[in-house]
Amino acid sequence: MPVPVEPRHKVIQKIGTKINSVVVPELIFEHSTDRQLLIVECKLKDISLDVNDRDNRQAFGYLCLNDSDLSRYLGITRSSNSKLLYSVDREHIEAYCQVLSDISEIITETNFSYFPYEVSGISVDDSEITLLFKDETGHYKEICVAKESLPFIIPLDPEVNLKDEYGRQVVEENLRMIIAARICPYIEFADINFSIEEICKELIPIWDLWAKTPRTKVKELIKYYMSGIVKELKKRGCSVMYESGEYKLNKSDQKIAEKVRSYFRTGAPDDLAQESVRILDQMVLDELMEEDI
Repeated sequence: MPVPVEPRHKVIQKIGTKINSVVVPELIFEHSTDRQLLIVECKLKDISLDVNDRDNRQAFGYLCLNDSDLSRYLGITRSSNSKLLYSVDREHIEAYCQVLSDISEIITETNFSYFPYEVSGISVDDSEITLLFKDETGHYKEICVAKESLPFIIPLDPEVNLKDEYGRQVVEENLRMIIAARICPYIEFADINFSIEEICKELIPIWDLWAKTPRTKVKELIKYYMSGIVKELKKRGCSVMYESGEYKLNKSDQKIAEKVRSYFRTGAPDDLAQESVRILDQMVLDELMEEDI
């Protein structure tokens, strides 16, 4: 979303450095009855007031928004005001409240109104997910929203940090499991074809909702990891080709098939390898049952 030019320029003059000219929220909700918009920005890191910091420049951009320009940009007509919600790690609620308050004062000093905002907290552990938000009295209230572990829907967000080490590891491990599921049950029975696009959609359930740039970045990363898998498959005698976005594996004999299955069982980190063994053993068992039938 573009940040309005006039308040942005006034703020730049005030603080002596650039701020974001566009902002990209995680989510935008529209209320079903009054059509109020809730713009959601999520943060894990701590924050302090520093006009040269990336998150500060982004926050200046958000608080320079105004409802009329936002409505025109989205092509909608509403009577209710919009609001910004910063959803942050619960340990950093006070820090974000302070920084956003300081930024609001700076914008007010330029004779422009700042965009209304709230700060809520989120806590995630192995047993539950809880939210911390202000009630009608202005006091924070805690509510549990889930008591079971949730799937890692977006293991890596290139708009946030493509170099996130943990996120890249999750992508690599999930990719390995997906390829194992596509290859191991069928490799000695039929040729196997699948596209890089199919793999991307399976890895990232919201793939079709992403813009072109993040899709391109993640697709290149997945192709890089796939090149490593293909190299290992070829070492074990498997015939693999990649052309025009399609991977093609020729049907293999039993000896090569067992080598490939062994690779997927043993070549991953311990916890992943154990899960692979369980899943692949079940695949082989299912194959034998189908043959008996």
